[in-house]
Amino acid sequence: GANGTPSSFHGTHVAGTVGAATNDNSGSPTGYNGGVAGVAWGSKIMPVRVLGKGGGTSADIIDGVKWAAGLAVSGVTPAAKHADILNLSLGCQNCYSATEEAVYQQVHDAGVFVIAAAGNANTSVKGYPGAYNGVTCVAAVDSQKQRAPYSNFNDAVDIAAPGGNTGVDLDGDGYADGVLSTMMEQDAVTPSWKFYQGTSMASPHMAGVVALMKSVCSTLTPADLDTLISTGKITDLVGGKTGKSNEFGYGLVNALKAVQEAQAKCSVAVTTALKVDPVVADFGNTGVNLTLTASKVGSGTLSVTGGTDDAAWLAVTETTVDASKLGTYTATVNRTGLADGAYKALITFNSSDGKKVTVAVTMRVGAAAPTTGDA
Repeated sequence: GANGTPSSFHGTHVAGTVGAATNDNSGSPTGYNGGVAGVAWGSKIMPVRVLGKGGGTSADIIDGVKWAAGLAVSGVTPAAKHADILNLSLGCQNCYSATEEAVYQQVHDAGVFVIAAAGNANTSVKGYPGAYNGVTCVAAVDSQKQRAPYSNFNDAVDIAAPGGNTGVDLDGDGYADGVLSTMMEQDAVTPSWKFYQGTSMASPHMAGVVALMKSVCSTLTPADLDTLISTGKITDLVGGKTGKSNEFGYGLVNALKAVQEAQAKCSVAVTTALKVDPVVADFGNTGVNLTLTASKVGSGTLSVTGGTDDAAWLAVTETTVDASKLGTYTATVNRTGLADGAYKALITFNSSDGKKVTVAVTMRVGAAAPTTGDA
């Protein structure tokens, strides 16, 4: 940190959201067994440090961007292989530079994706590099798919992604609703996990999705991504908005849609599979009913063959389904006789391809859990 303050390991947290390993039998001290899994856990990370203990300059950032993108930097040996995607969970407000914008446009035109945070000041003032042409600007939503209270909002915002809100515990699990990701203890030796919030956390979610897209369509370009975003093909509309909005851009990124569109771009067959939305059903301390939608992905034949839930206080019933049992279901909780506290359960949908889709259910009985905030 600057001026001798402890490091926040901000970059470690961001990198974990993109590419933390999964199925690695790591145990999280927060009680989240297995730690976390990055959005694109098969991707490789190229760490480029442009801000350090004493801060940094715009020139440092621009040189780092150019070097990572494979562009020439005076006096520096080129990287053996450039990065396909650059994530910049950093920025400043009211600091537009035509010189900087030209570099980001050059990187974009060279076929390298640049994803950046919109900013955390809860203001309509534009932050850079997020607001530059050639950069995908990412705003943040909370666990309820609403604009996170700190997220900047303006016409430069292109898309939204999960950023968390550590000021609340809406799911009643006893932990702040931030983004859990990889961390290091202050000894810089012991790995751990921590909840952070911010558009810094939203940006790597989007960068990870782009990595997934690139993995199934190697010829995908930044211009292709721009079109997919602006036509709403890889997003869901949220917050009651239609079209483009200052809060969410063209909507909340949908990883499944994004990968499917990338597959279509490269004429890759889309695997037929069961999709259930949402995959996390949070009843909080007052909710009773939630709608789950089971649908088919791909053009093959598929049906729901059954399902289960593992809690006596939870029930799932068909609402409107077709002959293949695809459609809407209603999940209902009954708090009668339950002691105060947080409860968790799983709903499992079985599909005709022999696979299962699970929905994580959270509920609280009694008063909402105490919240934590940063004064």
